[in-house]
Formats: sequence, structure tokens, C-alpha cells
Amino acid sequence: MGAWGTAPWDDDLAADWFDELFQKTKLALRVEETLNLKRLEEHAPEIRAAAFVLVGLGRNYIWPVEDLDRHLALAIAKLEAIRKLPEYEGLSEIDEEITELRSRLTPQKGMAMHKAREDAAKAQGEKALRDLSDPDSAIRFQAARWIGKQARGETSNFVEAWLATKEATGAIIQAFSDSEPKVAEEAVCAFLHTCIRYFPDRRGYPGVVRLLKSNRQMTRICAVQAAGYLGGEESLNQVLPLLADRAVAVRAAAGANLAG
Repeated sequence: MGAWGTAPWDDDLAADWFDELFQKTKLALRVEETLNLKRLEEHAPEIRAAAFVLVGLGRNYIWPVEDLDRHLALAIAKLEAIRKLPEYEGLSEIDEEITELRSRLTPQKGMAMHKAREDAAKAQGEKALRDLSDPDSAIRFQAARWIGKQARGETSNFVEAWLATKEATGAIIQAFSDSEPKVAEEAVCAFLHTCIRYFPDRRGYPGVVRLLKSNRQMTRICAVQAAGYLGGEESLNQVLPLLADRAVAVRAAAGANLAG
């Protein structure tokens, strides 16, 4: 018996004490049950609390070794889902908790989780791109809006894997001609941010120019910005008439384009 480090758990007696604690309290089982609660929005506070138990105790020589990687991965997945909820979106503390939990995974498990996340993000992105051509305009609208949110969000390799391709931008460009103006608007705004952050696809320029004449203010704003980004000086003659646009925000976007 003896110590092999300076942390409170780096000692045979300490490790035995933790082992006995977990056996008697069934704490790991209780945490797992809470992490697996359905209706995420309703139980988010409890699920996050359970994940935080792993932040504090989820490490070798404390947590049951046969459950550690599985429980860490489960807690990470649940926290990633929670931070997408409106009331938790942008909360840096959750990002810190996720980072800490990931640091505890064994390298093999960490690589497997990364691959699983990448595959899941790619599948979700490809589905949204397919949904841009769905017969239901409501589905097309939700798909275009979701793609735009991904394009505007934090730059990510997971998003880049499916969005920074000619196939992806081609589907978005095609949506410029959607019969539902709201879909075209979400599409051109998504295209703008995709061009800026991932893949500037020059094929979209003619469609962007066409949308400069849209009746929708936000469509014209995104089209002005995309035209300037893709067309440079070539776009000046196309954007110039919008300096007299009826909307102040469109005039401001056109002015910024021309000034730049």
C-alpha cells in the first residue's frame, strides 16, 4: 500500500475508500440514470448536475473504472445537447465542463467520440441540404434556417466537413429560386456566411445579383453583402442602385459595400 502521486486519490487507501463509497451509495448508477432522463428541456438542470458530479469525481482511482469512459462520453453528449437549448446557449461554463470531461477520456475513446460526432454532424448537415428540395415549404424553410445557423456559428471542422463543398453550396444556390420568398432569404443569408467562413463559391454570384431586387429587406441586405464579397469591383454597378433603397439598413449595407 502507498501513494503514487500527490492528488487526494493517488493513494491505495484513498482508492479503496472511493471504491467502497461507490459500492455503498451506488452513486455511479444514480448519475447514469439521471443522465439518461428523457425530456431534456424539462430535466436539463438535473442532467447538468449529474454531469457535474463527473466533472468533480470522474477520474481514474475514484470512479468505477469499468464505467468511467462510458459515463464521461454520456455526460459530454448530454451537455452538448443542453447547450443548444435557448436558455443555455452561449453559456461558457458548459463549454468548460465539456472540455474538462473530454480531457479525462482515454485516447481511444476520445478519438472514437470525435469520429462519431463528425459522422453525426455530417449526416445532419447532408439531411438539411436534401431537405432544401423537399415538397413541403415549411421543411425547406427550417432546413435553410438551420444551415444558416450552422454557417454563422463558431467555425468548426464538423461543419466544414459537410458545408465547405460544391455539393453543399450548389444546393443552397438552387434554393435562391425557391417559390417561397422566406426560403430564398434564409438560403442567401446562409450562403453569405458559408462564403465568408468556409467556401466562397463564385457560382452563386448571378443568383445573388438577382436577389438584390427582392421585395424582402433582409434578402437584399444579405445579397448586397454576398455580391460585394464574391464580385468585388464587378458588383459595384449592381449594388449602386441600392444606395437609394427604401430601407435604411439596405442603404447602409450598400454604402459599406461600395466603401470597401
